[in-house]
Amino acid sequence: MRTALISIGSNQNDPQQQVVKAFEALQDMFGSITISSLYETQPVGMNSDAPFINAAAVIQTEMTATDLLDRLLRLERESGRLRDKAAGYQSRPLDLDIILMDDAIIEDGVQIPHPRFRERRFVLEPSAEIASRMTDPVTGQSILELLNTCADPNWVKKIEAALEVI
Repeated sequence: MRTALISIGSNQNDPQQQVVKAFEALQDMFGSITISSLYETQPVGMNSDAPFINAAAVIQTEMTATDLLDRLLRLERESGRLRDKAAGYQSRPLDLDIILMDDAIIEDGVQIPHPRFRERRFVLEPSAEIASRMTDPVTGQSILELLNTCADPNWVKKIEAALEVI
């Protein structure tokens, strides 16, 4: 059984509901999961006035990284996301990324650890809430250590309302 840390984000089509639906879909696929609170975050790398709702989930799976990525991309498509790599970063109804998968370092098709997660407060804050001790196999640092040294100036605000799903 592998432990995977998944980052979840949305800034279109009722973003909070999109993230909750992603939590529910992940629970349906993997059984018991651990979920973070929701965070409102500043869009990074794009020109958008719509803030994101971000969160994280920890799952247990026997899937390979490639199979897990395929499953996550299917969930994105079902939410209405159309990926256009030529257009760069864009607003989206759902974004699901594998951040870590145990101590795996994979650079063939799927890239794990996620190549930019160490520089993104919107990934590290929700991840630290539920997986603070998970370790980046490249740097040897925990998620909490990465968060404490993250220089990302973009704002991240925890949504204080109780999350009543799952």
